[in-house]
Amino acid sequence: MKVLFFLYLCVTLLIADNPKIYSTLGDAIYNNTENILKLKDMEAYAAMYEDIDKYISEVHVVKKIGKAIEEGDTSVSSKEYLEKLRILSKENDNYVRSAQSKFRTSMSDEDSELFSLLINSELVDTSRYKNEIINYYVAHSESVNADGVIQKFIDEENSLKNKEVVNKKLYKSKQQYQKEKIQRIREQDEAQQKALEETLEEELEKKKSEIRENQVKELAR
Repeated sequence: MKVLFFLYLCVTLLIADNPKIYSTLGDAIYNNTENILKLKDMEAYAAMYEDIDKYISEVHVVKKIGKAIEEGDTSVSSKEYLEKLRILSKENDNYVRSAQSKFRTSMSDEDSELFSLLINSELVDTSRYKNEIINYYVAHSESVNADGVIQKFIDEENSLKNKEVVNKKLYKSKQQYQKEKIQRIREQDEAQQKALEETLEEELEKKKSEIRENQVKELAR
């Protein structure tokens, strides 16, 4: 019980602001501790529970060193802090690689429980393996928990489909608008052409009438 409380305290403190010194290296470690702790929910990592506890505790200690340096504690060496960060970074990377490896194994072994836990651990690059995750879910939907990452993918697919439907409607609307515009132009052209023809016809009839009148006058002389 004391161990669990201590780990809870460690993680709570780790959630607090990270030290700014060597933040590029430190943030990747500190921000991933909660995810690594999730491995203790998986039986596949039972043999590593103790190692995970030790790692979380060590990260907590190193973070305190970083904070102390920022607060001006000259008894702490920034060089020593950097070296400790490098060691933790390697361990962090090992946990990430292990999760990626077990994720692939969970699919080949059809271990849906482990598969679900790993894809929601944030230790697996789900964007990279999106197609594999969706394909596995489709084939094992009855045994896979769709909450989390899979539901997000499903929502994205539905959103994309809805967007495509909207785009099709917009495309049809634009097509209809262009069609109606062309029709209006044609009707205007036809009306103008008809008016021109009628004007020419009237002028022609007028000319003919004038010619006939002139001919009548000539004959009357």
